[in-house]
Order: sequence, then C-alpha cells, then structure tokens
Amino acid sequence: MVPPLWTPTAARSAGPGPPVPRRQRRFATSPPGHERHDHNADTISDVRNAQLPCVAYRNPNLLADMARTVDLIADGRLVLGLGAGWFHRDFQEYGYEVKPAPELLRDLAGALPVIRERLSRLNPPPPRGEIPILIGGTGEKVTLRLVAEHAQIWNAIAETPQELAGKAKVLDRWCERVGRDPATIERSVALFNDSDLDDLDGYLEAGFTHFIWGAGGPDYDLSGVRRLLAWRAAVTGSHS
Repeated sequence: MVPPLWTPTAARSAGPGPPVPRRQRRFATSPPGHERHDHNADTISDVRNAQLPCVAYRNPNLLADMARTVDLIADGRLVLGLGAGWFHRDFQEYGYEVKPAPELLRDLAGALPVIRERLSRLNPPPPRGEIPILIGGTGEKVTLRLVAEHAQIWNAIAETPQELAGKAKVLDRWCERVGRDPATIERSVALFNDSDLDDLDGYLEAGFTHFIWGAGGPDYDLSGVRRLLAWRAAVTGSHS
C-alpha cells in the first residue's frame, strides 16, 4: 500500500495507508501567483491530496527510498511531508512506542539530514533532482528551527492569522540565524473547521500562500474545498 505521503493527486486517493487509523483526505489550493501546475495530475487546477507521516513510523533511510519511489511513479510531483508525531492513537493502534514530545522532536531532528542525504544518493534519483520537504508544526524552539534548516514548505494547523503571523516572524528569525532566505520557504496552513475559512484574506496577508482543507471519512464533506475555490476565484477574477 502506498505510504501516507503528500502526493498531488486528489481525484484518485490511495487511502490513508498505515499507520493512520482515521480515514482522511486533504485538498490544497493556492491563491493568485502561487499556483502549482502539476502536469498530468488528476486534479482540478492545483487541488491536491496530502498526508503528513511522522518519522517515528519508519527507518528514515527507508522512508526516503519509499518517497523517491512514489515520486518516480508520480512523475516528480511528490512533496514529502514530515512531522514529529503527536496522535497517540496512531502509535497505540500499530504498536509503536509512545514517546514524550521532546524525544519525538529529537527523532525528527535526527531523521531529516538522513533523509536528505539518502535522497541525494539514490539511483535513479528523483525526477526533479530533489523532493521538496514539508515540515508540519509550530514549535518555536525546535520545529521552526528545523523548518529553517531543512524544509521548502512550512505547514501550520490553523490558528488565527495574527497568531500564525507571529509564528512566521519566529521562522524568519530562525532563517536569519541559519543563513536562509525566508522567501525560499512557502507558508502553508491546514484548515479543518468552517470557522477557519472565515478569514482567508487574513492568512494571505500574513504570508500564507498554500491552503489545505482536511475532510474526514466516510462522507468526506467537500464544502470547504468549494469555499476555498470560490474564494480563490473571487481573488483572481477567474474560475479556472
């Protein structure tokens, strides 16, 4: 079964894959000037499917090789989302050790350079030469530092635009400390409740240019996707 990595395909999901007991699909869209044109993707514009696995579930070298394989199948359209892990049911259902948050963060910090190094050595390599890495989380002391060091995309679960703007400033400071241009890291926000969609302009003004709507099964309410697409059409003046 395909592992729960972020792929650009929303119309034909492979399912959640182990070890995620909850069935969930995520659909993503971007505002004007930030569209991702994924050729041959089964998408409506740049609407895509996303999952974010925690590194504790697999050996990081194996995870890198699995990601490369999926990227080859997807013709270079994979974004590799990674996180430290937090949902205890995932660990318990599949027999993984439940670790304290600081230890999970240390595991993530240790896995990221291993994953990047393994991806650079695989033959054949990813079609684009590298696979973009997305890191999810908002921890100011560790997670945002890891984003500055390793990620091309930062994903945060929706707080208010003002709160996330503050987190974004922390990320900018980490970028300055590690010698990274903050503009090279795309800002992404995951939305799960209707109320999260009430201030999309605020998120955009705070620098977030990639929006993800999470829909749980078995019904998969896509009303949030429709609201996102309607908002984008209103902003762009286009219904494409």
